[in-house]
Amino acid sequence: MKVNRVPLQQCPWCAARLDAVSHSEDCIPNPGDLTICLYCGGVSEFGDNLELQFPHSHTIEEIANIMRLFSEEGDGKVH
Repeated sequence: MKVNRVPLQQCPWCAARLDAVSHSEDCIPNPGDLTICLYCGGVSEFGDNLELQFPHSHTIEEIANIMRLFSEEGDGKVH
């Protein structure tokens, strides 16, 4: 697992202090990327300066559409 440091900040959902992101690929976070807080499970979006923020409404709509597509696969569960 790869780890990248980000500026020290708080999760917008639970206020946990965060200064790193982990991922399975060799990549660094970019503005607009999503991340999940390991403390509360809240989905946040990286802003222009890699600050964590609540996802934009269009991002939430995209996630909902993807979840709907997965649930239409047959058994109603995300695979």
